[in-house]
Amino acid sequence: MTTDSALTTDDTPGQVLEPTRRRRLTNLVGSPSLAYSLLLTVGAALGLLASFTLTVDRIKLLKDANAQLSCNLNSVINCGSVMSSPQGEAFGFANPIIGLAAFGGLLVLGIGLLGGTHYPRWIWGGLTLGTVFGISFVGWLSYQAIFHIGRLCPWCMLVWAVMIPVFIATALYTLAEVLPVPAGVRRVATFLRQWQALCMLLLYAIIATAIATNNWGG
Repeated sequence: MTTDSALTTDDTPGQVLEPTRRRRLTNLVGSPSLAYSLLLTVGAALGLLASFTLTVDRIKLLKDANAQLSCNLNSVINCGSVMSSPQGEAFGFANPIIGLAAFGGLLVLGIGLLGGTHYPRWIWGGLTLGTVFGISFVGWLSYQAIFHIGRLCPWCMLVWAVMIPVFIATALYTLAEVLPVPAGVRRVATFLRQWQALCMLLLYAIIATAIATNNWGG
């Protein structure tokens, strides 16, 4: 992370930058690890693919309510039933539209990180809040699909699978290194970063257990 003492102009070593420019630069943070940048980029690409496919399928259903979708495999694995449910339009429009915008933005950020871009803290703060919303929405949707709709959508499940590591890796990175949070929060985030893979597996296990123990069609 760039510090005040290290802020100098490129053409005049040792010259301190004017206050406005210096304040702007101090809001920039060093790029995270390559592993995180790849996770964000690949996860965003997969999420965007799933959202695009679901959007196309939703359009097919609007044209023909009886359209046969490639992900309608049986009475349980059935994207059409999930998308046609009230939960499929949680905000009054098709949920995949949210995914197109969100994962599209994540993909741009991820590619930027791979290219060495340094983002200001407000972008990292917005990204953190966005992933908190994303994991909360995914948690609600997965609960609704498993216990209320009683159907599973493979493309939706891909989004679930993507959001878990993106949320955990982003939240722990920003809380541990980027955002101005209380020291206690930073220490907890720093500790959990050592176990973030285990945290991801725990969330996967919770969803897998819910699926395995649900009385499908019962």
